[in-house]
Amino acid sequence: MKPDFSGYATRANVKCSDGRTIQKDAFVHNDGEKVPLVWQHSHDTPENMLGHAVLENRDDRVYAYGYFNDSPRAQSAKESVRHGDITKLSIYANKLIERNQVVHSGQIREVSLVLAGANPGAIIENVQLRHSDGDVEILSDSAVIQSDAFIMHSDGGADDNSSDSDNSDDDRTLEDVLDSMTDEQRSATLFLIEQAENKNSGADSDDGEMAQALQDPDSLIHKELSNMTRNLFEQFATNGAPADESISLSHDDMGAIFADAKRKGSFKHALNDYALEHGISNVEMLFPDFKTPDGIQKYDRNVEWVEKVLSGVRRIPMTRGRTLVADMTTEEARAKGYITGNLKKEQVIALLKRTTEPTTIYKKQAIDRDDLLDVTDFDIVSFFHTEMRAKVKELLAEVILVGDCRSAADEDHVPTDKIRPIAYDNDFYSVKETLPSNVRPEAVIQQIIRSRAKYRGTGTPTMFTSIGFATDLLLVEDGIGNRKYKNMSELADTLRVKEIVEVEHFENHPTIHAILVNLNDYSLGTDKGGELTTFEDFDIDYNKHKWLIETRVSGALNKPRSAIVIGREEGEEVVPNSPSFNSETNTILIPSTAGVEYHIDGETVTGSVEILSETQVDASAKAGYYIPVNTNTSWTFVPADV
Repeated sequence: MKPDFSGYATRANVKCSDGRTIQKDAFVHNDGEKVPLVWQHSHDTPENMLGHAVLENRDDRVYAYGYFNDSPRAQSAKESVRHGDITKLSIYANKLIERNQVVHSGQIREVSLVLAGANPGAIIENVQLRHSDGDVEILSDSAVIQSDAFIMHSDGGADDNSSDSDNSDDDRTLEDVLDSMTDEQRSATLFLIEQAENKNSGADSDDGEMAQALQDPDSLIHKELSNMTRNLFEQFATNGAPADESISLSHDDMGAIFADAKRKGSFKHALNDYALEHGISNVEMLFPDFKTPDGIQKYDRNVEWVEKVLSGVRRIPMTRGRTLVADMTTEEARAKGYITGNLKKEQVIALLKRTTEPTTIYKKQAIDRDDLLDVTDFDIVSFFHTEMRAKVKELLAEVILVGDCRSAADEDHVPTDKIRPIAYDNDFYSVKETLPSNVRPEAVIQQIIRSRAKYRGTGTPTMFTSIGFATDLLLVEDGIGNRKYKNMSELADTLRVKEIVEVEHFENHPTIHAILVNLNDYSLGTDKGGELTTFEDFDIDYNKHKWLIETRVSGALNKPRSAIVIGREEGEEVVPNSPSFNSETNTILIPSTAGVEYHIDGETVTGSVEILSETQVDASAKAGYYIPVNTNTSWTFVPADV
């Protein structure tokens, strides 16, 4: 059946008015699905259901084919679209996964005809839910997304106002552009080209020629443009200056200069002759200086967590620390009852002790003196000092939590017996909770809550975890598809932790899910308050400026059972394949993927499954396997007759 209209439901890699961007293939799992077509996202009356739309995922967007039903309101909307009164589409999507203002994934629930708003660009608006008590709740995982593209009519032709189509304008010739103009616009454009040609040839023109061109549009149509000595649009450079002031040297130009230099014996003379020949009085224009107006733009990992770690640990004024623990949990340490005449027994307390010696963490940097003198538009020395301090602090915070990810055989590896990582510390100090490799986020939450019974640390712990693992926990849904936790604060309250801190370095330790610890139970020993010492030197032999920044510290947990480490068993990584859907038979084909099983309403399914209503298919890993974080494991399908 031929669609009544079509258009772009969403556009990828286009920054919306609020700064957010939809990633390519964010809605790839909606490809081929049929969703309701409504008016202005309104569902208060059945008349607002105008028909349905079939979605098609393309390289840079989601395309929608609209089909109107036979209701009076649908036919009225159809006429408005045909007439060009309604020109925009919008979608409603939920289950959005968004990080750093980039929408990575979501589920399109409906397509809507909308009136063009005041803002012509793409728009993403979060959905507001108004409760009966008057409170308004913003659903952060649901949004109305409006593209800046226009509707296409059923005959494939764009609306007169259309600014977007399947055929790129890059393929159009000059003749195509001229033919797309009105007669008046075309005549004015050709008159300007004529003026530019006359200016280059020394001829004059006047306003009478312009009037004549407007009266007779075809008088300039067939003029030969290929003989023009200059292009009208090359008269001025992009900054508004004359084009010959923004001249640059091509490979051919350089070849000619070098050939001339061989004949004349001087590159300088050849270059000056070239400049004079091309009317260039300032030879420096050919070799402009490079500028760095914004200084060095740093691309680095997220390190906001570093200060939380270093400010949370307890500092002691000595590098060689010893921990003494009296084990009061043994049977011999219990108080005893006395019977008259019996011998009173002494109490025996086992003392456990360990010592931790210091190690040095450093960062060394060097730069050639010539390079240092050449950099004049920002303070590179200050940049080095800032960067070196930041990297030493980052490594120190990393080894406190999870240790140095470099091999123990690496000479730069920080010894684990000098700064003892919480994740791999002795079980007496750091309790290990190991989960199956295929554990689901819902079970992880339950296990974290149960593990709090083993915690003997100070106060309420903080949970340090990876960004992906925290996202998986945050996206846990209830039985009807709604998220259980609106934000990290709600999730932290449920897990009985002070806060959840995301640490990018956890990605180097895939078997460690999270660490629950109050860092006040971790002692960082330093002789001089943990200060960073900076040294500067100049190497005369190699003409280099050198800097060194270092600190000498030791570190270890000082309280038994003061940390809970949530880990998982070793397993093989597996990525589930997406099920396919046959809209003619309303059948879902479940793929066969090693290490993955698929479920519908909690029941394991295989092969082909016929559906009668909207159905969600979930994937999970089998024993001995695990699915990486941020991997799509849920797909929704809608029968064609729903």
